[in-house]
Amino acid sequence: MKSTCAWSCTALLVVLSYSLGIEEAISQPLAPSSSQIEVDVDVPYGQAGDTTLRLDAYRPTERGQELLPAIVMIHGGGWKSWPDGKWTKSTDAETAKAFARRGYWVASIDYRLSDVARFPAALQDCKRAVRWIRSHASALRVDPNRIGVWGYSAGGHLALLVGCTDRSSGFEEDQDPNSVSSRVQAVSSWAGLSDLADPTGPRKLVGERVELARKFIGGAFEEMPEAYRKASPVSYVAPGNPPTLLVHGDRDERAPYSHSAVMFEKLRGVGVDARLLTVEGGGHLLFKEEGQVPSLAGLLEATGSFFDRHLRLPRVLFFTHSAGYVHDVVKRPSPEKLSFAEQALRDACRGRADLVTTQDPGELTAEKLKGYRAVAFYTSGDLPIDKEALLEYVRAGGGFVCIHNGMATLMKYPPYAEMVGASFDGHPWDQDIGVRVEDSEHPSTVHLGKSFRIKDEIYQLKNWSRRDVHVLLSVDPATVDLAKGHREDKDYALAWTKDYGKGRIFYTALGHYAEVWKDERFLKHVTEGLCWAGSEDR
Repeated sequence: MKSTCAWSCTALLVVLSYSLGIEEAISQPLAPSSSQIEVDVDVPYGQAGDTTLRLDAYRPTERGQELLPAIVMIHGGGWKSWPDGKWTKSTDAETAKAFARRGYWVASIDYRLSDVARFPAALQDCKRAVRWIRSHASALRVDPNRIGVWGYSAGGHLALLVGCTDRSSGFEEDQDPNSVSSRVQAVSSWAGLSDLADPTGPRKLVGERVELARKFIGGAFEEMPEAYRKASPVSYVAPGNPPTLLVHGDRDERAPYSHSAVMFEKLRGVGVDARLLTVEGGGHLLFKEEGQVPSLAGLLEATGSFFDRHLRLPRVLFFTHSAGYVHDVVKRPSPEKLSFAEQALRDACRGRADLVTTQDPGELTAEKLKGYRAVAFYTSGDLPIDKEALLEYVRAGGGFVCIHNGMATLMKYPPYAEMVGASFDGHPWDQDIGVRVEDSEHPSTVHLGKSFRIKDEIYQLKNWSRRDVHVLLSVDPATVDLAKGHREDKDYALAWTKDYGKGRIFYTALGHYAEVWKDERFLKHVTEGLCWAGSEDR
């Protein structure tokens, strides 16, 4: 059964509270959201004995050619659909629609409850759902390498277990190392338990949780302490765990806040990218919003932004406006058709980055730049853009990539040259040259060996010093007529990196000819440089 729903988008900024009171603002979505979604209800994803396991699938109606990241949603209800069987996969439909509206393929799943099967049955079902999505990724048009998991309450506990356990934990039904993996790339747990084996401490189960846990595991803690430990996500914290967002109310009486606090500390302690969003005044039912901060809309935005960061391809802008000399590789056959360089780089970035191409200077505003992880210039002349907005974008942490004649841009604006690291000073060589790889470990050069040859138009530079940049490639002086150049030091760099404020700069002088843009070595060089510049791994 299918239905289509229209949703409005609420964009707001929320604050993540870390255990030591550090605050970090969550960014806005990386890409425009779809206003329409489609829903497929009760899709079978597995069989467990006599039980047919089903999921509801949500996805945006308007989809491009790129594969979508996926989110598996696990409902709460004390592992038994408390109260009175009312908490099911359809209960979280509004949350699923919110994620789908952001551009995710979402599966809200059911799983065997405690009155049907004991632990680890529910965990195995959740893992089965991940494997089903991954094994059907091509048909679903889902990226099998970008799957996250979200859960609330008991679902949050199961989401943490899915994230922290691997094949060595013993919960995979198929132990064949070559079978489809149930590993996920990001986890978000709302009000989830992390430590069921704490009978006397601050994470002690109280009230109805004692009976719920007994039914879930099959006995009391005193009877089965090892089973309780095995059912505790904290038992599996390890450096390889995926990035994790913990959301918990500081007034949660059913699942004490200390469960997320200790999970956060342990994850951070082994180097995992973990975040704890403390909901001030929040009880266990975060969906009721009775005086809590952030509101439900804020929690959804924070969680969506978290998944955006770890599951979406980095969104980057390739700007090819020519206000001076127009290179053949960026001439468009018509306004709506891509140039040779634009198409080549888009193809090269497929699966690595969401490349947006434009020749419109109107895209280079302070507000629009916020939507990109990095910006690449293949430009010329005095661009009619907000120059200070571009510099501030990079200073604040955005990546900037300058390709070939991007160096011959804004030459009357010295701050641009300062940011990039040099100024254009002619092109004395247009020939086949030898290139020395000075850093063979950088992602953009690791495939190039110690040296290589290429035919291109080679720039020389002024206002440049090796002291100010990290050189990746340089001209082999034995392969050119040095008398044609006029640098006294005879030092002709071809690619480098540098910092600019909090941002990263990547420059490559190559890229004049179409033949160069056909060269897989060059395309990988640029693509990896672009991904490096836009990376949040600083």
